Amino acid sequence: MYRIDCGSMTLLVIVLLITSIAPFKTTTEKPAINITAPIIAKDHFRLANGNEGHCVWYGTCGQNEYGKDLPCLYEGPPKPLTDNETIAALKKICPELVPDGQDEPRVCCNDDQIENLIVNMRTPEALGFGRCPSCISNFRKTFCQSTCSPKQNMFLKVISSEKNLKDGERVTGLQYFMSKR
Repeated sequence: MYRIDCGSMTLLVIVLLITSIAPFKTTTEKPAINITAPIIAKDHFRLANGNEGHCVWYGTCGQNEYGKDLPCLYEGPPKPLTDNETIAALKKICPELVPDGQDEPRVCCNDDQIENLIVNMRTPEALGFGRCPSCISNFRKTFCQSTCSPKQNMFLKVISSEKNLKDGERVTGLQYFMSKR
C-alpha cells in the first residue's frame, strides 16, 4: 500500500491541472505554455505579503490550441473588482484576497479568470482532495495566489510571451517561485 502525503498530492494535482490547462504533446513541438517551479519551500505564501508588488498578467488573450484561456501579459498595478457578485465569488474561494471592509479589492484577475478558477477548483475535489482539509486549503491558496494576487511579481516570472493581433500579448511561459528569489 502506498501512502501519499499532502505535499505529494498537491504536486500530483498541480501536474494534472497544468496538463489539463495546457496539455503537452508527445511530439517535438513546443508546449502551449511552459510552467516551471524551480524552488520548493513550505512558506511561499509569505511572499505575497511583503514588499509592494504588481501584476504579471491580467485578463485573457485568446485560447491555446486546446481551447484553454491564456492570460494577457500585464505588468502594472492590480485593478479593483467592482462587481459585487464577482467579489462575493472571489471571497468564497480566495478569502485571503478580499480583506474585510474593502469594497473593491485590488487584484490581478478579472471576472472571467475568477470564474475559470472556480470551475478548475472542482477537479481536485473530484480527485479526492476534499478528504484532506489541509491539502485542499494549500492547493486552493496556491492557485488563488497565482491567479489573482496583487503581488504576482513577487513569485511569478513571465519567461515567454507571444503577440496575438486580436487579443494582445499573451503569456506562454511562466516560472513559479516557491521561496524568495
